[in-house]
Amino acid sequence: MVRPGHFRLLASLGAAVTLILSSGANAAVISPRAQSAASAGAPVWVFLKDKGPSVTTAGLVEQEWISERAASRIASRGAAYNPTLDQPIFIDYLDALTSAGLTIRTESRWLNAVSGIVPSDRMDALAAYGFVDSIRPVAIYHRAIDTPLPSYLPPAGYGLTKPTTFDYGNSAAQIEAIEADLLHNRGLDGQGIRIGFLDTGYSLHLNVFDSLKVIGTRDFINGDTDVGDEDSVQMDHGTSTLSVCGGYLPGELIGVAPRAEYALAKTEVMGTETRIEEDYWVAGLWWIDSLGCDIVSSSLGYNNWYTRADLDGHTATTTKAAELAVARGLLVVNAAGNEGFDGLVAPADGDSVLTIGASDLQGAVADFSSRGPTADNRIKPDVVAPGVGVWTALTRPGAFLGRSGTSFATPLVAGVCALLLQEKPSLSPTQVIDVLRATATNASHPNNDVGWGMLRADHAFAALPSGHEASGIEVWPNPASDSVWIGTPDAATNAPSHFDVFTTAGDPVYSGEFWGKSSLWLATNESNHPVASGIYLVWVRTPVREGLVKLALIRRR
Repeated sequence: MVRPGHFRLLASLGAAVTLILSSGANAAVISPRAQSAASAGAPVWVFLKDKGPSVTTAGLVEQEWISERAASRIASRGAAYNPTLDQPIFIDYLDALTSAGLTIRTESRWLNAVSGIVPSDRMDALAAYGFVDSIRPVAIYHRAIDTPLPSYLPPAGYGLTKPTTFDYGNSAAQIEAIEADLLHNRGLDGQGIRIGFLDTGYSLHLNVFDSLKVIGTRDFINGDTDVGDEDSVQMDHGTSTLSVCGGYLPGELIGVAPRAEYALAKTEVMGTETRIEEDYWVAGLWWIDSLGCDIVSSSLGYNNWYTRADLDGHTATTTKAAELAVARGLLVVNAAGNEGFDGLVAPADGDSVLTIGASDLQGAVADFSSRGPTADNRIKPDVVAPGVGVWTALTRPGAFLGRSGTSFATPLVAGVCALLLQEKPSLSPTQVIDVLRATATNASHPNNDVGWGMLRADHAFAALPSGHEASGIEVWPNPASDSVWIGTPDAATNAPSHFDVFTTAGDPVYSGEFWGKSSLWLATNESNHPVASGIYLVWVRTPVREGLVKLALIRRR
């Protein structure tokens, strides 16, 4: 049986497939660390050389390789789109790897790789396949379970001196320290923004989550959709991080973005100690992207099998995946780690990852907060937020506690990013990072302790790029049958205006430039051939505004 979303070659190509699958020439190199991992029963990554036979990449949305919302985000905030990233792994490759002894755990379309368990004496059989590029260990991170601060309460009276939109209760200290209350007073609460979480599990029955809007759940450990089916230890960490961002219980705890939408992925295994495996993280990131999320909050990290020299922004597997996600317009907010001067954890070393350190309420770095630089000498973290005694929900109904770690600073920042995107949805991940850095408390002399300093949400709001409002941009008629007028209220004089047309999968169709207030698109591609009926995205940029408009094109028969 052909698995949904995968490809199998036609029988006429069988001979060629056999050659690809059985070729022992130029066998993949097995790293010593991968051999050690297999001998210990730990999972390995098998990276492939290609996607298999060429196939059309048209209709990505229709084939459910990517959601319409994700396609729109890529078109408006991402870089040049490579649709082959979303093409599933060739099923004959998967079958061959399974036959060779690999028990597959996860598949990554973006990395063109699979992870799984393989007996050490079968490693050579995997490496002999001509389509296998390399075999590496799945990184695992062990650390002691976070120790909460049982006596911690926010400073008496903190945050009670000025009127606010919400009754923050004991969460007022962390909210006001990052100026999130000022954005709440501006009417921003995350509505319309979609945030993905990668964590241990979530106790969604708690009253702090009664109003939480959950648009999807996925358990990558057990292969189901129940993210709250384990004991309290398993759900503990994720419950607390989620409450900091999305919780809403007036008088006790208010999250930074309580009206946002949430996609919840369970990717971290817990036991007597925390055991985090990056293949689940990579799979969860792909799922979050596929739902069209705008932001991902990850309070996880990996350093087992990696040296400090590997944390250079392009070596660790999770870092590679995070950088690909950012290029697609998904803002990745990740904890720096709790390693202090021992350094960062992956993917916090990513150049385009928004890396979060922990501070006290005044912005002084916490002793445990991981310091940079990266292996290629870039400053990390990017910013810090309160990570000492952060008021969080526990898995028991009515239980709250102050907890410490970069894990709890991270969702505070992710929530602020949601408020900024609510105000200005066109912001790219790079623009968000730039404005947060430029307005943080240490912006004039960043360092590897606190980066650019303590996040200041209202300062960032005030520094948002001005003059790029989407309102006023129109396309007509809509639906259209042949030609389309694209109009704005602005008569460009000093610089031209531009428009780009994309499919909902993010594929470029046509680019144009115009002076004045309008331009005509004849519903053709760059080769002047008429395009088919369908839904298209028109991205317009004038010297004073920009916006994305959806267009329905219905050809006359």
